[in-house]
Amino acid sequence: MKVLLAIPSYNRPYEIEKKTSFWLKKLVDIDWKIFVREDQYIYYSQVIPEENLINSYRETINEIGKYARKNNYDLVHRIDDDMSFKQLGRAKKKDVHLVYHDLYNEIVEKFKTDPDVYGISVSKPMAHIRNKDKVWTRPNKCLYGNQWLRSEIMELPKGIELFDDVYISLLILEMNKKTLSYTGAYEDAEILKNEGGLQSINRN
Repeated sequence: MKVLLAIPSYNRPYEIEKKTSFWLKKLVDIDWKIFVREDQYIYYSQVIPEENLINSYRETINEIGKYARKNNYDLVHRIDDDMSFKQLGRAKKKDVHLVYHDLYNEIVEKFKTDPDVYGISVSKPMAHIRNKDKVWTRPNKCLYGNQWLRSEIMELPKGIELFDDVYISLLILEMNKKTLSYTGAYEDAEILKNEGGLQSINRN
């Protein structure tokens, strides 16, 4: 399967290294792209290799989905630009890319062996801790912020720009397909603290 790790980013060209691009740059044989708006491309290109930057109209689910389908990606892992992945006992910065390699291989294999699985999220910290003896949990529950999706369903209808995880989860269930949570690792992300992104406006 051809897989794209996609990271939409806005207003964080110099913040992105702290939580995300430091480990992305260490990945081996994993195709990752950061989607940025045209007017911000020059700033991101100072800190991100140009082969990993996509100059897009907007850094949205629809832009990522369109790019993925055009370039024949079967799967997309969409993560936030202030996110990393860790495990109990492997939570230091030096381990993040290794943890990602492990979860990447397990999740891709799950998509290969179960054609009914259309969405997977890497769990939150407490779910990882409570289910450390399991790998797959929460069947057919709502996806989290990070989403592994089959590229064919990465498109939101006009008028829906927020809560894409909820919308896509419902779409998958309507198709009689499945969602899962991967608890072999956990999502580590900044919550309402990181400058830029959606914090660029008054979200309330």
